[in-house]
Amino acid sequence: MLAMVGIIGISASGPIIAAFPGVPVLSMAFWRNGAAAAVLSAPALRKNPKAYLHMTSREWFYTGIAGVALALHFVCFMYSMRLTSVAAGTALVCIQGVWIAMFQVLRGTKPGSTDKFGVSSAV
Repeated sequence: MLAMVGIIGISASGPIIAAFPGVPVLSMAFWRNGAAAAVLSAPALRKNPKAYLHMTSREWFYTGIAGVALALHFVCFMYSMRLTSVAAGTALVCIQGVWIAMFQVLRGTKPGSTDKFGVSSAV
């Protein structure tokens, strides 16, 4: 059930972004990142209300880097929706696994059978 909700949410994001051309991309990315943080924090706080109190500064640092990377991803994706079609922008985002696999091959890592299956299904 959750996988279906995720797939529908990801599939709908491109058309929703394209439907609101008057909204600035940075504000859209900000609110989407904030919503993601709220949605992902809720189960963690429900399971362990003091989870964030026990995080080290190193964990906060890497959490911040992950948040900035996600925000940059949102900004780039949303700009691509403005500069090209929804289909082309979504295709560029969906083949990120292919780029990761190619980078890993360049680093000398051999892809496994699940990697090959994932890349072939993405293309």
